Amino acid sequence: CMHSRRIPMTPAVFEAQLQHKAFSDGTADRPRVTAMYRSEFEARFGAIEELDYERCGWGDAQAASVANLLTQVSVPRLQRLSFLRNCLGDEGACAIAAALPAAQRLSELYLGFNSIGHRGATALAAATPLMPYLTGLYLDSNIIGDGGASAIASAMGAMPQLHALWLGHNCVGDAGAISLARALPSCPTLAELYLGMNHVGDAGASALAAALQDTPNLIKLYLCSNSVGDAGASAFASVLREAHGPEELFLGRNLIGDAGVLALARAMQLLSRGESCPLGEGEGDRKRECAPPKRLKLLRIEHNSFGEEAGQALLAACDLHQIRLMLR
Repeated sequence: CMHSRRIPMTPAVFEAQLQHKAFSDGTADRPRVTAMYRSEFEARFGAIEELDYERCGWGDAQAASVANLLTQVSVPRLQRLSFLRNCLGDEGACAIAAALPAAQRLSELYLGFNSIGHRGATALAAATPLMPYLTGLYLDSNIIGDGGASAIASAMGAMPQLHALWLGHNCVGDAGAISLARALPSCPTLAELYLGMNHVGDAGASALAAALQDTPNLIKLYLCSNSVGDAGASAFASVLREAHGPEELFLGRNLIGDAGVLALARAMQLLSRGESCPLGEGEGDRKRECAPPKRLKLLRIEHNSFGEEAGQALLAACDLHQIRLMLR
C-alpha cells in the first residue's frame, strides 16, 4: 500500500525533533515552543469527536502509531474511529484493540475492507467489554473466518448498546453463523446483522432463524450472496409465520428453489387466513391465532433458483400484507 497521509505528530515526537532545530535562544525558546505545541495538540484532540483515516494507504505500522497516539493523549470525546479501506492486518488490529480502552466514549469502529484475520478479530472482541458505548462494529470485507466470528459472538453479551454488527465478506460459514445465532439473545439491542457475501448454508441460516424469536429488536438481517437453500428458507418461513422475523430480510443470491419459496408463501397464506398455529412444547392441544406479520416490511429473494409459479405465489402472499418483495 502507498502511504498518502502522515500520522499526527505527538508532542513527544515533536519535542525530540526540536532537538535538531536551531534557535536564537535554544535554552528558552525550545521549551516554550514545545509547551505551545503540547497545549494546542492536547486541546485539539481533547475536543475531537471523529478520527477518519479512510483510504490512507496505511498498514500495520501506521495503525500502531495511531494506537500509540491514543494512549498518549486524552480523547474523552472521541466517538467515531475509522480505518476503512486500508491495508491493516492482524498486527494493526491488535494494536488498535490494545488502545481502545483509552477511547472510553467510542461508539463506532470502522475497520472494513482491510486484511484482518482471526487473531485481529479475537483481540478486538477481547477489547469490547472496555467500550460500554459501542453501538457499531464494522468489520466487513476482511478475512476473520469462523474463528473470528465466533470470538466476536462470545463478546456480544458484553456490548450493552451494540446496534449494528457488520461481518459481510469475511469467509464466515455455518460454524460462525451458528455461534452468532447462539449469541443473539445476549445482545438485545442489536438491530442490524450483516453476513452477506459469506459461506453460510442451511445449517447457519436455520440457527439464525431459530434465534430470531429471542431477538425482538433485530430490524435488518443480511444473508445475501451465501449458500442458503430450501431448508434455510423454510426455517425463516416458520419464524415469519410466528411474526418473529426482522423488518427486512435479505436472502438474494442464494440457492433457494421452489420448495423454499413456496414454504415462505404458505407461511404468509396461513397468516392471511388467520389459521391457528400450535403453541410451544408443553402447552397441550391449545391453539392460538397466528399474529399478523406486522414486522416484516421488506423481503429480498432475487437471483435464486425458483421458478415463475413459485415466485408469483410468494408475490401474492406478500401483497396481502403490503410487504415489499424483490424477486428479480
